Amino acid sequence: MEVNLLAAQIAAFQTDEAVETYRRLRRRADLSDGDSAAAAALYACAGLDDLPMAEVFKAAETATGLVRTADDIVIDFLGVGGRDSVEFLAECMTAVALLFDGDLDRSAAKFSAVRNLPGAQHRVWKIYVLGGLALARALAGHANEARSNAMAALEVAEANGITYHHSLAFAHFALVRVALDQLDQNMAAYHLGESGIRAHTTRLAANVAIQHLLEVEQTALWESPDVALTQLRSTRHNPREPKIVTGLRQALELRLLIATGKRDQARGLLDLSPQARTLTPQLIDLELEAGDADAARHALSRWDQPAVRYRAPHSDGCGRGRERSAQPRCPRAPARP
Repeated sequence: MEVNLLAAQIAAFQTDEAVETYRRLRRRADLSDGDSAAAAALYACAGLDDLPMAEVFKAAETATGLVRTADDIVIDFLGVGGRDSVEFLAECMTAVALLFDGDLDRSAAKFSAVRNLPGAQHRVWKIYVLGGLALARALAGHANEARSNAMAALEVAEANGITYHHSLAFAHFALVRVALDQLDQNMAAYHLGESGIRAHTTRLAANVAIQHLLEVEQTALWESPDVALTQLRSTRHNPREPKIVTGLRQALELRLLIATGKRDQARGLLDLSPQARTLTPQLIDLELEAGDADAARHALSRWDQPAVRYRAPHSDGCGRGRERSAQPRCPRAPARP
């Protein structure tokens, strides 16, 4: 049956094939409401790769509406299907889409609500929710809450013998984010290694992009901004990347350009960025680095602080993250341990 085929393709991270299967299913006139709900929820899961968020929201809304009104049986798939799992997938992917759109407060609220659904009791679904909540809070700067939820996800995996499952990617990303913010080199390296295994095994586009940005930040903090800038530019930009990735990437590039004295390039990037409004902290850094305190104050006065922190610390050459580019640099960077 094609719904089971769609489930298998999603589980195998075959996004292109899954999209085509879903399109075929949509054209079928004999598909029940229950099967349609399952198919839409599974299709929404392609948002973990590079399915546009508008498509994810639409599919999740369709699945949620159908699963709550369908009189027929909602199909089981992969041993975890049925009405509860379909409802969970739809609601969870809405939370993921909000996260990838950079709406961190609404994403965290949605993940918190999803935790109370019956379907969230499945071990893998529970890990997804805890990890997603952890990442949303980490990107918003709530380190303690992020760490608590990420560690809870790891504990669920440990208790169920699935510590290498790909669903832990978000939890490890969150712990990397916290470690980078707190300049904990060992913790950052460990969890970056763990997240990298999952990102590069599944090859889901969003996870690969987040992994790359975190690796660049690690280089900037404990090697040098010059090396990090080269590393950042070594990968091709995906025009379908989520807004959160675009914002984080541009913020990181701006901070690295400022750190390496390339102020003209930084200003040019700001001028061209469609997300310039969210990059006010980087504009303030740029004006401070140029010695224009009045321009920095003007930028600060116009700052409409976004829900997500597009802040990327860079190295001052001594392995320390610098909050402002006006701070002095050390003469040379330390060797890696």
